[in-house]
Amino acid sequence: MQNIENRQKKLIMIALMLVLFFQTFNSTLIAAATPKIIAAIGGFEHLEWIFTVRMFVVTITLLLAGSLSDQFGRRRLLLIGVIIFTIGTFLCGHATGLFQFVLFRIIQAVGSGILTSTYLTTIGDLFNPRERGFWQGLMLGILGITGLFGPLLGGYIVDHYSWQWTFWLFSPFGMIAFVVIQKAYPKWENKHKHKAIDYVGALLLSLFLFLLLLIFTLGKSTYAWSSLQMTVLTLVAFVILFLFIKWENQLSFPILPLYLFKNRNFIVANLTGVLLTVGMAGALIYSPFYIQGVLGLSAIQTGIVMMYATLAMALSGLMSGFLLSKSLNFKIMALIGISFMAIGMYLHATLTPSSSYTYITILMILIGFGIGMNYPVLTIAIQNSVEQRYLGVATATMQTFRSLGSTIGVAIFGIVMSISLNNQPAVSYPELSDPQILLKKDQLESIRNSLSIQQVNAFDTQINSLKITFNDALSNVFGLGFILILMALLCVFLLQQMPIDSRSGKHEA
Repeated sequence: MQNIENRQKKLIMIALMLVLFFQTFNSTLIAAATPKIIAAIGGFEHLEWIFTVRMFVVTITLLLAGSLSDQFGRRRLLLIGVIIFTIGTFLCGHATGLFQFVLFRIIQAVGSGILTSTYLTTIGDLFNPRERGFWQGLMLGILGITGLFGPLLGGYIVDHYSWQWTFWLFSPFGMIAFVVIQKAYPKWENKHKHKAIDYVGALLLSLFLFLLLLIFTLGKSTYAWSSLQMTVLTLVAFVILFLFIKWENQLSFPILPLYLFKNRNFIVANLTGVLLTVGMAGALIYSPFYIQGVLGLSAIQTGIVMMYATLAMALSGLMSGFLLSKSLNFKIMALIGISFMAIGMYLHATLTPSSSYTYITILMILIGFGIGMNYPVLTIAIQNSVEQRYLGVATATMQTFRSLGSTIGVAIFGIVMSISLNNQPAVSYPELSDPQILLKKDQLESIRNSLSIQQVNAFDTQINSLKITFNDALSNVFGLGFILILMALLCVFLLQQMPIDSRSGKHEA
């Protein structure tokens, strides 16, 4: 694949970027359109399923698609992914009820999982190790740009047209990308192709991933971690994992070659990625709580901070890809990127109610810069350390671990936050018994306006005390995030720097 003409490679990459643009924009548009969608089709009490079901399906599809692309070729999987995603997206715009909408989102999520799994692997097929970083950085830049403008465009569409157009608007991009990929992407014979598909392994793996996601999703709010339900789910998950490992060890062509876990760089890079994903969840999820709850600022001001962080991520991703294309010293690049994240997270843990808006903005820019720098670096470390025929499943495994890490991170930090808030000071007003009241500025202002002049001072004192409690709880979250990122930094020292063009050659399409 690396021997085809540069013009053809660029044409394929344009098609991939078009699909990525279409896919990512659609995801960010939905965030802004969700209130209007629920208002139209109903089902507010089951709102979380719109997002939870998609997360489940995408995570499960990632690894399966990666393995199948190694067997049947990237071209075929890309075309199938584009078709499924485009159809699912188009159908979402025709949903008349929540059940229909969730069902169509599942179809869309299958296509999204296939495409997400195949993007980075295709770059590994088309380009040698020195060139991969540039294109992966460019992909990250597109993700950043769509993350910036997607919610704004989504809000404009639902305000001036109808929510259906958030799904229909970009469907032509999918059709164009399908034609370009079909014409430009060459057909290659897979020398390692075998007819048998590991259906049992696929089923066991899907069940394990589903149960793992379910455990951390239910553990956040539905059941106590020590409850009988959670214990049974955990035991069943471990039994299925044991059966999966035993089954895969018997096969010549398993869906997940377990020998990959004997590869030092594969293990270290994946462990680093998981630690970073879990750790940075603290900043990405809980920084808005600090900005709005402790500093008392608006959602718009929070959005501006996150916008700067996203922009920093996109720019550093582009820069990281460019630097990798020049030297490919991914170990040094990883150390630099994670150091930015560690500094940003450590300083997050030292925030106080008197910290400034500008200061938290700078900290989020530091973290965003570090995230962007590491995204292509760890991918390169994995792709450059495995055999070409396992490129798909190796890359998809990395993406699956990151997806699981995000879910696990949300659950872990939720526990830390909950425990930290148990020791809040006594209050005179029942409304102030929950520190989350700090996020409801209108309600606080309404209570304050109903008080006498003598009561206002006491009320403000309790609010300030509540802010300190909330800030201390967030500091515990950020402190744990810093420890996890520091562990990731130490893991990088275990990475082995591979020679630049130590692995290259043809691979099936």
